[in-house]
Amino acid sequence: MPRPLIALLTDFGQKDGFVGVMKGVIHQLVQTPMVNLVDISHDITPQNLQQACWVLENSYMHFPEHTIFLCVVDPKVGDAEQHHLLAHWEERNLFFIAPDNGLISPLAQAATFPFRVYRIENKELFYKGSPVSQTFHGRDIYAPVAAHLANALVNDCVDSFLGALGHQTGDFVRFSPSEATRRHLETGALIEGVIDHVDTFGNLITNIPNDWLSTGPVVDIQVIHHQWQSQKLASYVQGKGKDQVFLVPGSGGYLELCLYGQSAQKLIEANVQDIVSLHLEKDRVPS
Repeated sequence: MPRPLIALLTDFGQKDGFVGVMKGVIHQLVQTPMVNLVDISHDITPQNLQQACWVLENSYMHFPEHTIFLCVVDPKVGDAEQHHLLAHWEERNLFFIAPDNGLISPLAQAATFPFRVYRIENKELFYKGSPVSQTFHGRDIYAPVAAHLANALVNDCVDSFLGALGHQTGDFVRFSPSEATRRHLETGALIEGVIDHVDTFGNLITNIPNDWLSTGPVVDIQVIHHQWQSQKLASYVQGKGKDQVFLVPGSGGYLELCLYGQSAQKLIEANVQDIVSLHLEKDRVPS
């Protein structure tokens, strides 16, 4: 018997009790004590879909089979034209429940594995504790569907659950990710990307792959109106004592702009989608 895990990702914060209510609904409806709840994050900047996608993309591959990702960041909650979705990654048996607003883009972008997307249309799966609210679909639609899916996993009837859920579709909102570029110049090499995410510590996480830049050589860095020289170091602590922002290979596979013990974001006043340029002079380009 599989042990389902429900992983929650929202922009609800912890102050107002919304997350606790969703968990209460789930516990009302699950038929087994073997369902675990995990919080990925509830501190997504309100209504920031791109940030939620980044967090989901950098999280889902670390979860086991039978995980149900319950993702609620929904600027258009209550819009009758916006659908509710459930995506199934068959190869690893992972499930993603979210509004049709781009939140499942990380799956569509990877696209090296089969996945099926369903519209959640069966109202018998919605919460019966109160009329469906037009402002809290996390409680009334997404949490109940996650609980019923967990029951289906435990009872080995996922196919029949999905068959009764709603129509399968390939028509859903997707975000196109920004991709870094690199090119050789007569003067050396130029790498350009953007800041994809700013973490709690003020590290600026780019979309430039770690292996595009070797550790050691001095590189000219430009972000908005700031320009300086630094290096790619092996770890944060190697930047101790430096007063300039430096580069480190990030755990998610992409270069980060960092300042040891301080916020790189505050120092250079950078934000998501700002352009990052790395220029290596010819004699610094690794062979």
